[in-house]
Amino acid sequence: MMGRNDNCFCGSGKKRKKCHSYISEDSYIESLYKLYHEIEIIKRDHQYPLEHPCKKGCHECCYDFFSITMLEFEAILASLKRHGINYTREIFNIALEFNTFIEKNDPELYAYFEKDLTGSDFTEEFFFQRKLYNNRPARLSFPCPLLNKESKSCSVYEDRPFICRTHGNTFNTSTNLYKNNSPTCEYIVDSRDNANYTPEVKDEFYTKMMELNKLVQGEMRSFLLQYPIFYWFKLYKDKNEKYNRDMYESLVPAYFYKKVDSLQPIDIR
Repeated sequence: MMGRNDNCFCGSGKKRKKCHSYISEDSYIESLYKLYHEIEIIKRDHQYPLEHPCKKGCHECCYDFFSITMLEFEAILASLKRHGINYTREIFNIALEFNTFIEKNDPELYAYFEKDLTGSDFTEEFFFQRKLYNNRPARLSFPCPLLNKESKSCSVYEDRPFICRTHGNTFNTSTNLYKNNSPTCEYIVDSRDNANYTPEVKDEFYTKMMELNKLVQGEMRSFLLQYPIFYWFKLYKDKNEKYNRDMYESLVPAYFYKKVDSLQPIDIR
């Protein structure tokens, strides 16, 4: 059992009591940060023969269309609130502007975001959602709302999602990007060549990530849906305000104390 004076599980080097003391041992959030830390160790220990463009300050992929899990967003939200409520509201407002843009310019996608999924088969919805997202352009005309335009860096860099830790600066042989030898961005034009200089993040990491994104319903396990970061902000605002809560309140406090593979529908506010 980890004590309060032990080094925090996140890899910051700080004592747990001065870092993530509010997160219970073996919880979903702790498991997420441990996974993040494993990936960072792989990248840290890899000997890059050339200077790689993927590093803090490069923001090419911040314009990409990608989705994240609710668990990852909860970690982001907790990080934002440590910056202060006023700052958190500012980021919410930026994200809400982006949602308005999508509503006007891609009504089909926005209609899906707003779809009432009560009673839906979540496994079926998960695969439909993947198909819908894959048919979208790879890049957006606006950046992730978490991008600080002045510093050109992520506002929650230490708490950034899985994809932001692995895209470009690692490779995986199972991905279409690797198989099709597609350009990753304007700085990485040859994905196979890039694989020669970057560490491999094996399938087990993706499997672990998806295991954290499951909901327990009796004997069944179903994937929770994923959304782009900008839409998570609107979803949280709408759900919280419906119940007269501040828009930045957690919708799944259980992530911070429940053990993995125990999250149930009742745990989602």
